[in-house]
Amino acid sequence: MPRTHRLAASLLFLCSASYAQVVPAIPQSVTDARNAFLDQNPATGFTELGTLVERVWGRAFSTGTTPINSAQTFVDSHSGIWGVPPSQLVPIGPFDDGSHVVPILYDSASESYLFTGVYFSQQLAGIPVYGAHLRCLIRNEPGFPMVLASSTLRDVSSLDGAFRAGALGVPNPAIYTRVALDQFRQRPQVSPAEWVIWAGLDDQTPQPQLAIKFTAVGGSHLDPTNHMAMLYVVDADDGSILHQESLIYHADVGGTVFGNATTGSKSDACNPEANIGLPYAAVTSSQGTHYADANGVFTIPWPNGTPLSVTSTIAGLYFFVISDNGGNLSLNANIPSGGTTSFIHNALNNSEFSRAQVNAYLHANIARDWILSANPSYPTITSQSNFQITVNIASTCNAFYSNSTINFYASGGGCPNTAFASVVAHEYGHNMVDKGGSGQGAYGEGMSDCLSVVVYDESILAYGWSGNCNSGLRNADNNCQYQTSGCSSCGSAIHSCGQLLSGCVWDLREQLAAKYPADYRPRLADLVVNSVLVHGGSSITPSITVDFLTLNDDNGDITDGTPDYAEINAAFTAHSMPGPALSPIKFNYPSGLPALASPAGATTFPVHVQPLGGNPVAGTGKLYWRFGTSGAFSSAFMTQGAPNQYTASIPAGPCPGVVQFYVESGVQGGGTATSPAGAPTAVFGAPVAASQSILLADSFETNLGWSYGVVGDTATTGAWLRANPIGTAAQPENDFTADPGVNCAFTGQGTIGGSLGEADVDNGITTLMSPAFDATGNDDVYFTAWVWYSNNTGANPNQDTMPVQVSNNGGASWVTMQSINSNANAWVLHSWRLQDFVTLTNNMRVRFRAQDTDPQSLVEAAVDDVEVLAFSCTASNPYDLNGDGVVDGDDLGTLLGQWGPCPGCSADFNGDGEVDGDDLGALLGNWT
Repeated sequence: MPRTHRLAASLLFLCSASYAQVVPAIPQSVTDARNAFLDQNPATGFTELGTLVERVWGRAFSTGTTPINSAQTFVDSHSGIWGVPPSQLVPIGPFDDGSHVVPILYDSASESYLFTGVYFSQQLAGIPVYGAHLRCLIRNEPGFPMVLASSTLRDVSSLDGAFRAGALGVPNPAIYTRVALDQFRQRPQVSPAEWVIWAGLDDQTPQPQLAIKFTAVGGSHLDPTNHMAMLYVVDADDGSILHQESLIYHADVGGTVFGNATTGSKSDACNPEANIGLPYAAVTSSQGTHYADANGVFTIPWPNGTPLSVTSTIAGLYFFVISDNGGNLSLNANIPSGGTTSFIHNALNNSEFSRAQVNAYLHANIARDWILSANPSYPTITSQSNFQITVNIASTCNAFYSNSTINFYASGGGCPNTAFASVVAHEYGHNMVDKGGSGQGAYGEGMSDCLSVVVYDESILAYGWSGNCNSGLRNADNNCQYQTSGCSSCGSAIHSCGQLLSGCVWDLREQLAAKYPADYRPRLADLVVNSVLVHGGSSITPSITVDFLTLNDDNGDITDGTPDYAEINAAFTAHSMPGPALSPIKFNYPSGLPALASPAGATTFPVHVQPLGGNPVAGTGKLYWRFGTSGAFSSAFMTQGAPNQYTASIPAGPCPGVVQFYVESGVQGGGTATSPAGAPTAVFGAPVAASQSILLADSFETNLGWSYGVVGDTATTGAWLRANPIGTAAQPENDFTADPGVNCAFTGQGTIGGSLGEADVDNGITTLMSPAFDATGNDDVYFTAWVWYSNNTGANPNQDTMPVQVSNNGGASWVTMQSINSNANAWVLHSWRLQDFVTLTNNMRVRFRAQDTDPQSLVEAAVDDVEVLAFSCTASNPYDLNGDGVVDGDDLGTLLGQWGPCPGCSADFNGDGEVDGDDLGALLGNWT
């Protein structure tokens, strides 16, 4: 039974009598670990399933230098919450490729990801604990605060010392298959076996034991009544089945005959057909295979003056279609040099078998595009190609997903051909769930329905089911209520239970449409798609509400609300799945936080305190500050204007340096609240300086003099270059610069769809070196850059580092500032104070050295948005227009050159938008 607990450790461990199984007692060490965590982290909470903690949520509860460091710090300190030592958690994700780090929730405005997911798998003595993973959600902001832990971990301490992985040998198929294979009519194809620890799934809590996992596939998808694909976990001693699940995920869906292509989301009995471009379609010729764009438009380079023979089938960059009846569609045309043609598949529109091919291909691409619009780096799907779609199978009234294929039946039995719009989206939704590392079951069915809601913006799944154009198979506009047993008021069967989740998402769609009528659909897609990446198991519980709120949050603290807390909470509460209650008050900064703190003091900024779950106490607002990064904080009351509207003032401090600060207010009924949450552990900060200047700024959109490779480099592939990168699982698809920027510096450009290590750094070093810059005349100089580094994929991972070095003599000698080895699989901001390493001169350079040493491993790196920031403790003279230290004739010449209307000009000293006699008088009055 899922339960949500906040703040009070004494309430954490209540057990429910509603369980059919015996719920084991929680070990005292686990109870102590949970209590200790809550004591150390106010405003956090647990969501439990029986005795298991499913989620840790609330104010940020871990920080680090990278997302991985933040997650590892949490694991090292608090894995005891689950009775699991840190040594059992290995950096392997629940994805096909085992990715340890995945970017989450792409923000199109900044062209960056708001979160990073860091994943761990549980192993005992090197043997995986089946289905046991820890998913850590990290905000991509300074300090990389961790805001959510999603767990399916198990306490397997009873097996400590029971065996050694290397001594187990190879499982005996005569034992482990003896029971499972009785389920097949003919002997199936059995996969290699794998030793695992079985300790239950979801709310199951059996005694942990050694087990064997394998899959068995029998029959053919062409004969669904005889086709089985099963995953088994069996007893290692006698082969008795401990757990089994079908790898074929059916949907109770139907449709009718499709044309080329049926418009809208309904079957062709309800909507007409029209010629619609087939996205990313493949065309083949003597020039190879070329792919169309999203609208079906293709170009083939052809230098010959003769016609070119071109063939088009129902296949493309990501999908290919096989028809089990009627033959695969294929067209050919001889295109004159310089001419064009139009391939129209299913032009006659007189066969369901042709229509099914076109509609299945079209809508699979539409569903994929929606997923990647919400997360362009979605695991596996971002690079998945040659995905098989089988249509016109000789059976009726169903469709299914199996082993990374989607399959649809021909018409008959009162049902249409099932290869149409929302049915296709639903089946591809199972692929999204599968590749997102989550379980299927009720969650998979519900989330697949949710993808249909996202794609077609309709609550009805499979419009036109049984020929009725006004109804379908299921409706997300429902009143299903969450129940602690039996899943929901709509039923416990997986399709019925799944309606609970689709009901929440549809109600959220209604809420967002009212609030954001222009762009509610991509907002909904962002939350729905990315929530899969933090979900474990196959259950639908209120933990999903916490997932949605955390993804929606903008400050690392869902307890003070999120931008759409009211809408998300209302939608899920309507189905008895409410989110956590809000903090009592919220802090706002109408003018933002100070970017600099003046050495002379009186750096002011407004602070407004607002009610949330409670009310602030007027007149209690305080500012806390300290200069440096250690020591006690000083405090003073902020100046109050209107009630709970304050002005904070940071006093004078040493320069160069840094000030750390936070604010506090009393809460009616007792207690206080701080901003940032978790202060004084978490604080705001600003450099102490009179002025700031930028010595170098480069977004790599143009060539500003960087060296892409230098004398002495030894790498044979993967040399640095400046371009628009082609993304892989190790290299970014997008630069960090916001639109319209597309370029960055990176190592090696591969080809679209190429192998992971096609152009990585191999056999040595490749260097990216900055142009020279002058750092003299400043009190503090920082070199900052957004850096991407990957060395955790491929063979021999985590073998290399990337030294970042500085020179103050133009490159004659170098000092290492940092050797980057964090595999964030994301853009990470790095900053180095240059005078910590060398004396500042007028001939400074910085270089990045990506390297592949023995043993060989896969290395990729990228750099973008470099800035060299200089801080001065002496205020600059605004009348010294050319910055040479004196106000003289050169500055007068600059002023006269700007004479007249000139808003924003440097010589408009009084800011009235015009350079005139008043400004001339001011300059002459400061003549040196």
